Amino acid sequence: MAVVFNPLKVKEDLVRRAFEQGRSAAGWDECAWLPTTPDDFGTGVATRAAEQGFDAVAAVGGDGTVRAVAAALRGSGVAMAIVPQGTGNLLARNLGLPLALDRSVEVAFSDTTRAIDVGILEATRHDGTTTGEEVFLVIAGMGIDAEMLRATKPTLKRTIGWMAYADAVWRTLPRSKPFRIVYRVDEREQRGARVHSMVIANCDLLPGGLRIVPDSEPDDGVLDIAGFRPRGPFGVAKVWTTVAIENSILRRFAWGRRISDRRTAQGRDVIYRRGAALSLTTDLPIGVQVDGDDLGDAVALEVRLDPGALLIKSADEAE
Repeated sequence: MAVVFNPLKVKEDLVRRAFEQGRSAAGWDECAWLPTTPDDFGTGVATRAAEQGFDAVAAVGGDGTVRAVAAALRGSGVAMAIVPQGTGNLLARNLGLPLALDRSVEVAFSDTTRAIDVGILEATRHDGTTTGEEVFLVIAGMGIDAEMLRATKPTLKRTIGWMAYADAVWRTLPRSKPFRIVYRVDEREQRGARVHSMVIANCDLLPGGLRIVPDSEPDDGVLDIAGFRPRGPFGVAKVWTTVAIENSILRRFAWGRRISDRRTAQGRDVIYRRGAALSLTTDLPIGVQVDGDDLGDAVALEVRLDPGALLIKSADEAE
């Protein structure tokens, strides 16, 4: 196994010890240790590991390291193991993978894999240049979520973890302004809307059990798209109710699902769409993020899904 790790984010001695114990218990060969650098967040070294014949690559770090390794392994048939060492650890949470170091390393040496979908986003800037294709595994977004990431205080993130994002949300929302979009999902009719945020989810579970969109799954072959457009003095409260109560709590129960479906059909503060591709343009440059990485401002997005393109190491089914 090749181990891609961020030396600035992990305690290397501790991680090496855990991997040595896991490798020995599973009867695997020695691991190859591949640190990320400021010039290579993990994509380059993971690509070389796959080319050299490693049958698994472990991503040890935060969501950025996981995304970088996934970009290299997408479509390769080489499995990615996730050893979460970041603040959000979003993909691990969505896949129900363990967050504890020893247990996540144990899963890394398992023989069970799961194929998940991968989102591909390309953003066009105001000057016509593009970002190139960027991978996302959990959520991409334009608007409030990108502003929130920029507003998150690094010192607060280090001290209170993912709760620093909640602080950024409450500081960002009052200043947020709507923007005009024109969008098309798959080959359907083109539509327009004014939104504060446009979210494209492959899966959507956030820390604290919050769900941005209902019924999103990482292997269902579709993207879940949500446009948030709070209106009036209670608009933000209505959107927060949708996310924190309807999507995150009510939909766990059959009766709650019926209530949520009825409100979704009638509601106008959140719009939901599903599909395998999205084209979107805006009337002014708006911030864009993919799995917590800031891509800067853009005036257009092209998003598509690569179904079942990434193999993930999973816990043995018998456990």
